[in-house]
Amino acid sequence: MTASSYRGIAFLANLQEAANKIRETARNVELSKGSEEDLKINVEKILDQKVWKILEIPPPRYEYVVRGVKGAVVKHFRLDALYGLTIFEYKVPGTLSRVREREEAARKLKEEYIPALLSEGEIKRIIEAIRRKGLTPKIAGVLLDGYSVVSVEYDVNAKTFKVDARAG
Repeated sequence: MTASSYRGIAFLANLQEAANKIRETARNVELSKGSEEDLKINVEKILDQKVWKILEIPPPRYEYVVRGVKGAVVKHFRLDALYGLTIFEYKVPGTLSRVREREEAARKLKEEYIPALLSEGEIKRIIEAIRRKGLTPKIAGVLLDGYSVVSVEYDVNAKTFKVDARAG
């Protein structure tokens, strides 16, 4: 086993440990009748310690405000956490197990948050830098309630969405 493959195994173990801690945190938030914010704060700590530091991912922008247009109305959307081109939106534990709530949260990502993010100057610059490297820029949205994860991927070039929901 090479040092590189050993690090990969260690990282996978950290991911499983992180997933277990996230589920445990969700259960604690649920039992204490905590909020989405309680889940976010605790999960972000876990992700920072178990994943982001290892991958050298810079800290996110919390409560990042983007401006979008819905019909003739300009609206402002507050994203829970923004990591480059990845949006993290937290929900109260158990919310995403209900089809209606899961579909509504995914709809907001697709119809409001991602289009609003695409109009941001800094995001446009990141997308262009990715294209200059010959890569396909994608914006990801991650919905997390501690038990379930819904991912929404937007291919900027093809202008297509891919949605994947996983129950924990």
